[in-house]
Formats: sequence, C-alpha cells, structure tokens
Amino acid sequence: MANFDPPTIKPDAAPEFKDSAGCAKWLQTLPLVNVGPSHDRILGQLEELNACNIAPAERLKIMELLREPVTFVQKELSKKFSNRPAPLAKLEREIFHKVNALWDALSNGYQHCLNAAAGGASGVGAGLLCQRALWCTGQKLVACYGAYQDVG
Repeated sequence: MANFDPPTIKPDAAPEFKDSAGCAKWLQTLPLVNVGPSHDRILGQLEELNACNIAPAERLKIMELLREPVTFVQKELSKKFSNRPAPLAKLEREIFHKVNALWDALSNGYQHCLNAAAGGASGVGAGLLCQRALWCTGQKLVACYGAYQDVG
C-alpha cells in the first residue's frame, strides 16, 4: 500500500538552499541540458529539502520553482524507457525507478505543505497543494503506463 506521509524531518538535513531565492540561484547553476546529472542533483536536493524543517509558505515557493525543471528532466529521461518492449532492460529499469523517485520526492514536498495547511498554517492554499500532489501522482502513472509497468 502507498504511504501518503511525507518523510520525517531530520535535524541533520542540509540542502544547498532553504529559501526560494537560494533555489532560484541554484537552478541557474544547474545544466538542464545534461539531463542525467541534473536529474540526480534535483532528486538529491528534493530529498534533503523534504527532510529539512522549512516554513510551509517558503517550501511551496521552492516546490513551484522546481516544478518546471523537474518536468523537463523527467520528460527527457522518460524517453529512454517509454514505449520499449517489456521487460525493460536493466538500464531502462534503473532510469524508470529514478523517474518515479523524483515524482515521489516532488509530491512529498507538496504533502509537507499540505500537512501544514491542515494544521492551520497560513500562506498556503490547500486546493493548490492537493492539485500539485495529485498532479505528481498522475505524472508517475503516465510514466508507468508509458513503460508498461505496474504502479509501485
């Protein structure tokens, strides 16, 4: 069964940025043309951010800044396994799992914000957060469908 709780906050989490301004600067240094390494760096930062204590409104701004670059690298990497014969080759399967991990990480960021909104935090709209978390889940389903794989 799927786990809908975001990762727990860890005191030793150390993302390269903790605010939207820092995220914007970090994104400018990210070579999106080099899709594989950019994907890995974004995934690593999202995993660190999801374990870091950040104000919900600021986390939402960061998630919104990351959404477009995530979509780009995901689309490019998905070309490596979409519409390929099943079963996927080892490299294709690894890329498929990395794509799913990034959709989960982005969704977890929005879920952190949603949990804060449910707890009464101001500055975050629950409707937008629900839509974004569901959109990430939908994108994961599209990746699974394109790879002829079960949703996992």
